Amino acid sequence: MSRTLGVLAVVAALCVVSWAQLPGENPQPGPQYPHAELYGGYSYGMVNLFNSGRVARP
Repeated sequence: MSRTLGVLAVVAALCVVSWAQLPGENPQPGPQYPHAELYGGYSYGMVNLFNSGRVARP
């Protein structure tokens, strides 16, 4: 009996937590600004000054 009550308490707690994470209202997205990508979209960890833009593979 106490195990069943424990399971029900856990399920109820999970329901409350999941309900608390529901989004309230959908905010409008911010303005989209044009941007420039350096190195053709590669991350800084993949290119450096000495490999002429070639992708560094581990």
